[in-house]
Amino acid sequence: MTSSLAEKPPGTGSGQGAKSPVAVLFGAMADPDERTAAVRSKHAWIDAGRDPVDLLGALAAAAGVGAAEGVAAAQGAAASHGQAPAAGGAAARGPGPVIGGASIAVDRTAAPGEWAWLSPTPGPEHREAIAETAFARFVDDGGCLRLAEAVEAFVESTVLPAVPVMVGVDHSLTGGVLRALSRRHGAEDLAVIVLDAHTDAIPTTATAGAVHYDAETNPGSRYDAADPLLRDRPDSYNASTFLHHLIDEGTVDPRNLYLVGVADTPPSRARKIDDSRIQEYVAAYSALRKRGVTVLTRDEIATNPARVAWALSGSKAGHVYVSIDLDVGANVATRAVRFRDRTGLDAATLERLIEETAAGVLSKARLVGVDLMEFDVRSMERLGGVAVDPGVLLAARLLRRLLRTLTPSPLFASAHSDWEVPR
Repeated sequence: MTSSLAEKPPGTGSGQGAKSPVAVLFGAMADPDERTAAVRSKHAWIDAGRDPVDLLGALAAAAGVGAAEGVAAAQGAAASHGQAPAAGGAAARGPGPVIGGASIAVDRTAAPGEWAWLSPTPGPEHREAIAETAFARFVDDGGCLRLAEAVEAFVESTVLPAVPVMVGVDHSLTGGVLRALSRRHGAEDLAVIVLDAHTDAIPTTATAGAVHYDAETNPGSRYDAADPLLRDRPDSYNASTFLHHLIDEGTVDPRNLYLVGVADTPPSRARKIDDSRIQEYVAAYSALRKRGVTVLTRDEIATNPARVAWALSGSKAGHVYVSIDLDVGANVATRAVRFRDRTGLDAATLERLIEETAAGVLSKARLVGVDLMEFDVRSMERLGGVAVDPGVLLAARLLRRLLRTLTPSPLFASAHSDWEVPR
């Protein structure tokens, strides 16, 4: 991967002596989704001749972190389709301040061509590569880990000591940023707050066992027991396991990990099922809590939202990373996410959680990174080529609130599209 920093604002770069926090908005848009529905969606996108969605520019403009480039990209894409940006929409907001008028410009050819077929909005040249078996082979052979390592190298060489802000699809890419930050600050002093409807910390083998059991015993199962992609899969690093791997390798201290909004924990009746596969599945969740992971479920938050602020108040870490998987609001706050198998929290609740996080733990610890992941750009509402989906606008509001915690003042580099799998 060849990335270069063409221009650096004051206080950024790999050297010492940064004068103030700087947020860098960048995109890691890989989409190794092997679901049949996702594969069909990609082929339909190609058949319809759709243009790539300017998610990054729209999010930057809506969040107010992206000065001229982000706003111009959003407005220009809409204008090119003969439409004016909607009032109050993603493209209509003004830019945030820019440090010294400088901007971070990164080589847009960063991603190797071998990964181009993983684009969430592929071109016709990738039609033959887009198949369930191809995606499964990529995941099983460590593809997600290689992409995360590429993100890690990019953050190390190009972003730090600025504050990385990643916008992307596959949540496993978060591991790359966390590795870089954990090496810099130490796992013992890095709190990781993950808003997600899924736990993302259960080994593949444990999840697969539960899936097989459901397919065999549940007449209404969404799974097909004969599906070859559900069997003999290795315990790979991927979007549903990456936190498990980060804990095991020491990148994340389980006592500093907070999982917020989880909706996939086993029901209490699962503990009574006399089947080794379900017992392994239940044990995997129990092991997380025993190791010190704080798990705050969707239902617990709905019953008592104050539990989140109380739990986070116990953090002693001096640095905080916030990862937002947009499916934490699936089917309620947004539909433009890859996985909608769980119903998430509403927008008001999510904004309250971020407000409490900002006012609580981030009032005594430093925000060192943020990500917004698991967007499904193919299903977003668009104005021309610009994403104006409610989920994008919600993500922008959450991002703005978090970045306001940076001190002495919220100074941002110009937003740009930097590291992404090219079409």
